[in-house]
Amino acid sequence: MTRMFQMMVLVLAMVVGQGAMAAQKADLTISISNMRNAKGSVLVAVFKDGVGFPSDNDKAIDNLKLTPQQAQKFILEDLEPGDYAIALLHDENNNGKMDKVIFFPKEGFGFSNDAMGTAGPPSYKKAKFTVKAPKTSINIKMKYM
Repeated sequence: MTRMFQMMVLVLAMVVGQGAMAAQKADLTISISNMRNAKGSVLVAVFKDGVGFPSDNDKAIDNLKLTPQQAQKFILEDLEPGDYAIALLHDENNNGKMDKVIFFPKEGFGFSNDAMGTAGPPSYKKAKFTVKAPKTSINIKMKYM
């Protein structure tokens, strides 16, 4: 009976240990540089596994509206470890959209990995980064045309 009890305790410990590992969350620190002024807001869209990236904000796992001061460095807490991509907009006039002159962005924008597309936004593959527990940090440089 003692041997059976030891086996049950061992199996229980393995199951509980796996549950604890699966439940481990991660914090993501994001630093944004190169903002040309403190006007308006910075819109941040966080996408997991490429779903909706870069412009379907309804599919983003998080949408933030920060002041340029807040956006310089902030933390997203309790994320599932995995692959993500981020799209930024420095919405200087607070109208909730990217303003353009002809086809060129008039306001600042940025993507994780400082990824750039050829004639538009970058692919998810270029912007993708991995969040690992317990903490991950990334830097994104705001770009202006």
